[in-house]
Amino acid sequence: MSMSKYAAFFVSTEIHKRTVTLADGSEHELYFRELPVSMFRKFQIAEASEDEDVRAGSMAKLIAASLCEPDGAPAMTYEQAMNLKPNVSSRLFDQVISLGGVGKGKASPPGEKSGSSTNSPSPLAADQSQSGETHSLEKSSTAGESSIESSHSTTTTAITGPQP
Repeated sequence: MSMSKYAAFFVSTEIHKRTVTLADGSEHELYFRELPVSMFRKFQIAEASEDEDVRAGSMAKLIAASLCEPDGAPAMTYEQAMNLKPNVSSRLFDQVISLGGVGKGKASPPGEKSGSSTNSPSPLAADQSQSGETHSLEKSSTAGESSIESSHSTTTTAITGPQP
């Protein structure tokens, strides 16, 4: 079997330029790298932790791992990501999730909003100006298929395992 047949299965080394619009309307051209499945699993595990400090840092870890300079150098440390404004963190997190193709469908090209045929808001379309907003990745399993979806909640963060 040729490795090129499976090339699309693996994290790319390409750096992706995205325009991130903040709640105040300002636009920022930023760069992100794709993250491997292990980082998303660690996020899920951290979100399920009983330690609130572990849960509180879960988004910051993904942001710090993905946000980068045009040359691929890290743009910020985990500690810096922990000090982001809530809305900024939410918008950056949306880009990390979108780039990873997490959820239904695939990652949206730069400048396009992602959506789904479900009633839940897409990460980029959700109103993120509310305080208390949290993010979760939900894992579900049906008929031998499993998927991970990003969702927003203003009250709780949930991680679920395979459902019977």
